[in-house]
Amino acid sequence: MPLRISDIVNLPELRTRIFAGSKGIHNTLSWAHVCELSDPTEWLGEGHLLMTTGIGIPKKPKVQAKYIERLSQAGLAGMMIGENMQAPEDLSALAEAAEKFNFPILMTEYGVPFASVTRAVYDAERQ
Repeated sequence: MPLRISDIVNLPELRTRIFAGSKGIHNTLSWAHVCELSDPTEWLGEGHLLMTTGIGIPKKPKVQAKYIERLSQAGLAGMMIGENMQAPEDLSALAEAAEKFNFPILMTEYGVPFASVTRAVYDAERQ
């Protein structure tokens, strides 16, 4: 049975919380993949969870909004950002766009390996 964004948030070992776009919390996940490119849509698609340390997140507010719009239009289920890593300090435009597009953004505590998220999605798909 596929996982939803809400399932990721509810798994205590993943130490993840919803940051923005909570209306998309019931989006179904088909895969979770790490990508640090400024346009990850070439590598990710329908139902995918983008996991990032934040390197590819734009610093400029208008570009952050376009970034989320692109991810949403590509059919991604959501995005997970590793906390205290390399994301820009000001993510307010990112959060605002996430709310507009009902695109969930998750924050995961530093120290949680992204591989454990991929494993959770994979294991759920096999059941």
